[in-house]
Amino acid sequence: MRKGFKVAMICADTYRAGAFEQLKQNATRIRCPFYGKPDENNPVKIASDGVNIFIEQNYEVILIDTSGRHKQSEELFKEMKEV
Repeated sequence: MRKGFKVAMICADTYRAGAFEQLKQNATRIRCPFYGKPDENNPVKIASDGVNIFIEQNYEVILIDTSGRHKQSEELFKEMKEV
């Protein structure tokens, strides 16, 4: 953001209980747009929905926070390549 990029964050960590609130607080503190669905259990769906929303809004850098433990990691990367 300091370099002038339009940046957004997505919380797709469905494993850690406080992940959504923590990332939301950090995003709010630095005034960075944030997307997440705390009631959704599918990290691929969260990431895909968030990326699509932010691409429509012309964001240049989209950070996706994940638990890093996804059984769906191959599916997640495949989905992101298609976007």
